[in-house]
Amino acid sequence: MNRLNPRPTKREWLSTFFSAKREWLSTFFSAKDVFTVKNLCVMAMLLAVGVVMKAPVFNIYLTPNQKIIGFEFIPEIIVAYMFGPWGGMAYALALDTVGFLVFPQGAYFFGYAISEMLTLFIYALFVYKQPLRLWKLVIAQAVVTLVVFYGTHFLWGVVLWGADTSFWLNTTKLVINLATFPVIVLMKYFVVRELIPRVVLSPQRAAAGK
Repeated sequence: MNRLNPRPTKREWLSTFFSAKREWLSTFFSAKDVFTVKNLCVMAMLLAVGVVMKAPVFNIYLTPNQKIIGFEFIPEIIVAYMFGPWGGMAYALALDTVGFLVFPQGAYFFGYAISEMLTLFIYALFVYKQPLRLWKLVIAQAVVTLVVFYGTHFLWGVVLWGADTSFWLNTTKLVINLATFPVIVLMKYFVVRELIPRVVLSPQRAAAGK
């Protein structure tokens, strides 16, 4: 037995674990330095990119009303990674509202803005101020698919069209989301691992060094 470096007891390990989690939670839910002028400018540029990505030409459709893959997730994951839950939810609300005004599809319903905000919150839970891991993105995308794409969208569909129509539409979407799941996860992993450090963070660090 190594008497110089004894193994921590279970109580000590749990104390250290929960202390670290409390510190992470306080950092995660802090809005300090999130809505600075610089960050708002970056979010505004990403918002413009997100709105453009909502254009039909940048999406892949199975039918005119059934989208298979949309690429607005690229600026979304960047915002969640850089600005956390508060910046992400503010961005999601703006993206849903402005995106509808620019590319309207049917009547506006605020429930989908809530879904967008929840999506960015979930992404932030897994990527904001923590090491990137592929398994985290897999879990994040699975939670978004089940809770947002099927759960909340089903509720909004019930409100708008009734339970039967909502079930049929959202079950079809769920099948499509599950089929494209690996592609979406790998693309998000590439964005967080390669695109953000090289395209987003490197210019900022270079500017800060001047």
